[in-house]
Amino acid sequence: MSNNWKYDRAKDAIDARIKEVEAVTVVDYKRDTSVTSIPKNKAYRMDAVHLYVDILNLEGMLESTQSEGETCHKRTLRFLNLH
Repeated sequence: MSNNWKYDRAKDAIDARIKEVEAVTVVDYKRDTSVTSIPKNKAYRMDAVHLYVDILNLEGMLESTQSEGETCHKRTLRFLNLH
């Protein structure tokens, strides 16, 4: 098998992936649900929050103690909780 990109091979691979998800089953996520081998055509509905932040002074916060450890992590989490 060649590693060179070919239009027909790429199109066939994309078409195969699309075919795998034409019919998707949506089920409620439960605490005991195993997520180790989720089928490509199954989705889980859940209540969740995802938050991404860029803390400009995070390095300084983590270096507020002599060594990075539990104390500076607690301070950093407290700071995030306040904001």
